[in-house]
Amino acid sequence: MASKEQMSLHFDYYSVKEIANKIGFHPDTVYDWIKNRNMPVRRVGRQGRITIYWPDFAKWWSEPNNF
Repeated sequence: MASKEQMSLHFDYYSVKEIANKIGFHPDTVYDWIKNRNMPVRRVGRQGRITIYWPDFAKWWSEPNNF
């Protein structure tokens, strides 16, 4: 069984759809930010599934020059 620390780390990663739901935007908007505004993402697996690490996203979101 995973430790509490390992489990909490897992929940810091979100899909584009999960992030969009969490912040109240459409997933297409999030994809636009990734493409045009250098939103930080990580690619996972062979297919390069996009995941978003919450601390990286929160830092990016709080920077005023991103909007």
